[in-house]
Amino acid sequence: TFGIMDKKIYKVVLDVLTKLIGKNGTIIMPSYDLSNKKNYIFNFKKVNKNNGRLVNLFSKKTNIKKSKSLIHSHLGLGKKSYILNKSKINKSFGRDTDFDFFVKEKFKLLLLGCKPSIGATILHHFEYEAKVPYRKEITISKNYMINNNIKKINYQYFERITKNKFELDKAFEKILDMAKSSKKVKNKFGESYTINLKEMRNITVKILKKNINFLMRK
Repeated sequence: TFGIMDKKIYKVVLDVLTKLIGKNGTIIMPSYDLSNKKNYIFNFKKVNKNNGRLVNLFSKKTNIKKSKSLIHSHLGLGKKSYILNKSKINKSFGRDTDFDFFVKEKFKLLLLGCKPSIGATILHHFEYEAKVPYRKEITISKNYMINNNIKKINYQYFERITKNKFELDKAFEKILDMAKSSKKVKNKFGESYTINLKEMRNITVKILKKNINFLMRK
């Protein structure tokens, strides 16, 4: 939504972000693998190309760390990227997951020209914390590759059990309005956003406990 049709923009964005964080900062990017094929084999050492050009360019940097979560893994570079070594392999949301550590370490969510409905996946982690009734915990059998061997694992997931549609973009705007740490900048064809994740978590969970359909379309 920047309005720039140039493949070089990905390198420019990455170079600027790396320069801005300096030696003491950390960049984390999503490396999700959402395949639900029955015999699919997850390999957390690989980066799924579906994550986009910026993520794939980021993955080629030296000293990149990758978390073990089969579905919602992340790539990290910088001082606090070590937290990705601590997360569980068999779950996406809840305690001891990437999202849990991002909140505890007070990371900021940065959506560069990206709608919250596409980039604010952490909202589903907040749903888990609020124990929303339209989702339930399930166990899925998954195959994954480790040391050239294929193993099975029971993966814990928070599945939606209703057909209600989400309205994450509008909900996110309300969260932004309530947050002291939030910023919003207009792009040519959209917006960019940033917000402290701990503040975002506190606001979202508090609202969800009062209005369980906060993230849903009316």
